[in-house]
Order: sequence, then C-alpha cells, then structure tokens
Amino acid sequence: MNAKQVSVLIIMMVSIIFSVKAQKRPKMGKVSEADLNMERYEPDTGAAAVILLNYQKIIPTTDIKQTHLVMSYYRHVRIKILKPSALSLADIEVPFLSKSNLESISNLKGLVYNQEPDGSWSTTKLTKDNWLTEKLTESLSALKVTFPNVKAGSVIEYSYQLQSYNIRYIRDFYFMSEYPTKEVHSIFHPADGFYYQHNILGEIVGIQQGSTTDYQGLPGKYFFGHHIPAFKEEAYSNLPRNFYTRLSYSLTNVARSGQYAELISNWTAVIDDYVTDTQYESFMRTGGFLKKMYEDVANSGNYSEDPKEQVKAIAGYVRDQFSFNDRLNEWPIQSIGQLLRKLEGNSAELNLLTIGILREAGIKAYPVAISTRNHGIVNPFNPTSTELNHLVARVELETDTFIIDVTNGTNPADMIPLRDLNGEGLLLRQGLAKWVPIEPNHTFKSSHSIGASLWRSGTLDLNMNLKYQGYQASVQKGKYAEAESEEAYFDAEFLSEAPQSELSSIEISGTEGESQSFNVKCEVSTDDFTEVIGDRIIVYPMLFWTLDESPFKLEKRNYPVDYRAPIEERIVLTLEIPEGYEVEEIPGDKRFMLPGRAGVFTFSSIRLGDKLQVMCNLSISQTVFTSLEYPNLKAFMEMVVEKHNEVIVFKLEP
Repeated sequence: MNAKQVSVLIIMMVSIIFSVKAQKRPKMGKVSEADLNMERYEPDTGAAAVILLNYQKIIPTTDIKQTHLVMSYYRHVRIKILKPSALSLADIEVPFLSKSNLESISNLKGLVYNQEPDGSWSTTKLTKDNWLTEKLTESLSALKVTFPNVKAGSVIEYSYQLQSYNIRYIRDFYFMSEYPTKEVHSIFHPADGFYYQHNILGEIVGIQQGSTTDYQGLPGKYFFGHHIPAFKEEAYSNLPRNFYTRLSYSLTNVARSGQYAELISNWTAVIDDYVTDTQYESFMRTGGFLKKMYEDVANSGNYSEDPKEQVKAIAGYVRDQFSFNDRLNEWPIQSIGQLLRKLEGNSAELNLLTIGILREAGIKAYPVAISTRNHGIVNPFNPTSTELNHLVARVELETDTFIIDVTNGTNPADMIPLRDLNGEGLLLRQGLAKWVPIEPNHTFKSSHSIGASLWRSGTLDLNMNLKYQGYQASVQKGKYAEAESEEAYFDAEFLSEAPQSELSSIEISGTEGESQSFNVKCEVSTDDFTEVIGDRIIVYPMLFWTLDESPFKLEKRNYPVDYRAPIEERIVLTLEIPEGYEVEEIPGDKRFMLPGRAGVFTFSSIRLGDKLQVMCNLSISQTVFTSLEYPNLKAFMEMVVEKHNEVIVFKLEP
C-alpha cells in the first residue's frame, strides 16, 4: 500500500498500557433507570439515538467435538432510540462465513423496552419469528433480525455468540458509528502460543488500552472508552466505516507445533493461494477455446493493429458474448466449462477470461484483486482474501499500462467503473506482493450551452444543449435507464430544484452502446430563476446548476475528501436583453484557484450587442484532499457558492 493511503487510513493510538480488571460480561435485562428514561444524550443533544453499550469479548475454545481450536465472540449491545429518524436501528444484520460452516451464530437473545402510560417499563422478547438467515454469496450469509414494537423512546438490547474456525482472522471491532456511543469495551484473549499485533484505525478518539487476565490466568488485551462521538459524514466521502475508529488484529507468530504453524500469512501467501489454484488458472490457459475466441475477434473485420484498440475489441467481445450475473467476486465460483455453457458469470470469471484472450493475442495482462468502494478500504495489516471482493485486469502495453473491467455495463470498454476506484489493488503474480494503483481514466465532464429569452413577466424560455462525457455520461446513463421516458428523466433530474419549470420538447442521444457522451437537447420555460421587483427583473444566471451552499461545512474534517475522479464543468448562458430594459448590474469577472492548481474556478460576463453572455468554468484535477488540505478546499467552495449566487439585474428604461 502506498504511504499516503496508509497515512490516511491508519492512525496508531499512543497510550499508556496498564493492567486493569476488564468489564464483566453484561447481563440481559439490566438496563439502568437513567438509560431507560433518557430523553436526550447530553454530549450530543442532537443525536437521534445513542449506543448505550457496545461490548465484545473474544476467547479461544474448542468446537463441540473437542477437535479444533475456535474463537468465540461474545457480543452485547444496548441502544436507546431518541428520535423516529433512528428507527432503522431496529433492523440488524450480522454477516458470517457460512461456507463449510466456517462460522456460526448461536444464543441470540433480545429485548425491546417500552414505557407504559403509567410510567412503568415493559419488555418484549425476541422470538424466532423476528429473525432469519439469508445467504448473501457463495461463502457469506447473514443473520437478519427485526426487533418488534420499536418506537422513539424504546431501548433495544441484544446479545449473541459467534463461533469461528478462522483463528487467523480476528474480526475488526468498531468503537465508532454514525451515532454516539456511551460505553464501549473490547476484550481479546488469544490462545496460548498465538501472538497478534493490534492496530487502531481511523480517527483518534478517547480509547484507553489495558492488559487483563481471565479466570484461568490467560492474558488478554482490553480496550475501552466512554462517550465516543458519532462520525460526522459529509459530502464526497468514501464509505464512512472506512474512517470509523476501529480495532484490528493480525496474527504475527504461532509458537505451537502442528497444523497451526501454517496460519501465519502475508500478502505473498494470499497471492499464491490464487495463482496455484487449478480452477483459477484454467480461465487463462492459452490455446483451445481461448485461441478460438481470439480468432473470432481478430477475424471480425474491424480488428486494429493498435494494441490499445485490440484490448478494447477483446473486452467488447467478452461483453457481447457473455452476461454479467451482477455478482462481484475475486474468485471464480464455476468452472470454465460451466461458464462456456451458461454464457453468464461473475466478475472474476469474466475478467479472467478476458485476460486469457488478451494473452492469446500476445498482450501482457494480469489479474488484480481489489476491494470495491462499498466493500471498504483494504486493511494492509490483515493479509487475507476476505479483504478483497472483486477482480479486474491490468494490461501492460509497451506505451501504456491500464486497468479494464468488462463488467462496467454499457460504458466504454476502457472506463474503470466508479465502484472500482478505491485506492489500490493486489497484483496476482506469483512470488511478488505488489499493490498497483486503481486510478480514474476519465473525468466527470459536462459542457452546457443555454440560449435564453426573458419576458417582462419574469419567465425564461430556455433552449438547452447539455453534453455529458466520461464518468458524468455514465452517471446520466444510469439515471436515464431508471426513468420510464425522456420526460421522466427530465422531471427527476431538474424539477426537484425548479418545480415551476415546464418542458416543451426534449431529445436525448448517447444512451446506447459504448457512446462516449450523453446529450440532452430541450426547450424549457421557467419562473424559478427570476424575481420581478417593481421595475426590475433579477436573474440567477447559473439556473439549474446554482450551488446554493457549500458541500463542506465541518469545522474540522478528520477524513479525506474523495471526488473519485477529476471534475470539469462548463456552463455558457447567452441571454437576450428584454426589450425596453437596460442592464443595471451584471456579475463581475472572477478567477481563483487552489494551491498547485488542484482546483480552478473562472467566471466572466460580457455584453454582446443585445445579449449578455455568462461563462462559468470549474475544474478540480486533484481527486483526494487530506484533512490538512480541507480548509483551503472549503474556502474555495465557499467562494464558488458566493459567485454562483450573484445576479443580473435588468431595469425598465424610463
């Protein structure tokens, strides 16, 4: 992992280690009267809920047959619901590795506390009707629980035990969430002879560390804290839980003989697990069916001598011949024979097949295992395949090296999907543990040209030509696909902010195939961007794209701003001066930028005969801004907002 990503992700906690008696395991039904009657949480009076208790204890045990070492996780949680907006906390989901019964959940108990009209508190117990187990993937399932009769004022309490044969991997423990936490405890007793390194990841909060022993004298690590603040999410953030304060363990040594000595892992060992697997390798074995597929592409009639165009042609062939089953995976689930019969596969299968055809064409290509944005940033201290959930292809040409992913829908074959832009990926080449960048290869680009006529009533007649390219075209294609018609697309995209706008015609192109741009031509009448005050008409020239407020409001942001890809926005408004009016006020020209030209904003207005032309350009070339860079970015966007809200004023001629 590169130094910048690690520094953003990981903050090591410095504390005094001391011996302390760990919190006893809580008992169900012992919620304090003060917690039951809490009407607001004083450290965060605006909180919609508070985690009263978050408790975990991990101890080594043996399985029911007394033949294998397992880790037992004891979890106990209490939550106070303060406002209706937090009622979603009545639904919990606990994922576990169900394949080969690697993990299992037992002893689930739960209570819901509600206050009766006479002031007393009643409890409702969880029953088997309140939970179910759902299979999520080939290897992952989830226990899903819905607590009954939950409302504002309720207290939810639950506990369960998770048993795991995966003693190499200790689950991360989260001290922080989107809600404040009153009390948190994490206790870990490693098995005798097993040594783990711990790391605190995310934002530093008031977590204390101590050492403890259990009733058998087994040493352990104890972390605890009180009044942990809620994570304050803001715009342009990667997955919030990436930055929650959490505890991570990695196995560093095993001083025991036998099977356990093989548990020590590193990223090289993870790679070897992939590349030595015969099913994995079979998708890329040249000759045979791969040779036939390559010949089909090469003989298609439009096969270029340009290697980059050859890559696009091969990627396009796979997308045309095979369907993506919408399952992201870093590992092939079915055999190559099954894929060829079904013509449908997961992301690993389709991208491995693409790599095989590329190699048949003499093009260097290698698999790269990644973690998508929704899966989270990879924890470099936890070298296991569970950190990864998707596989893409890295192409190495003489003049260029880039990533492709054939599961990117109708977007251009060389466009890396936004979901993949999550830092780095693990290059799967035997004997080499190398992380390679997964970087955007397009921009969020839009260029809008609007002609406008202004009536004395304040109505604007707009003739709009809107062009979206790169990732912005991808976003708009997705929105259009969800709409039932062109008119429905317009309503969803524009009318929420401008309800008095009326569409008279619309034409959309670039919705099919691998079109590089998405284009909208439309005619609109609107009263949403003007005010008539006496003999004056005030016009807000940024129209639908007016930025009313900055997306950045935090006094201090302890996690990075992540735009995913560079931004290029251009708006040109050509406005006819209404007959009988004179221009009293127009916005002045302005240009400002961030250090290193990481962001540039220009605004200009000019009179062209009986017309006014306003031009606004915003360019943000840097995709990630650190906490130290946040103040400058915040100030930059505040200036953009100020300029966006300047007006044109027309005054009736005397």
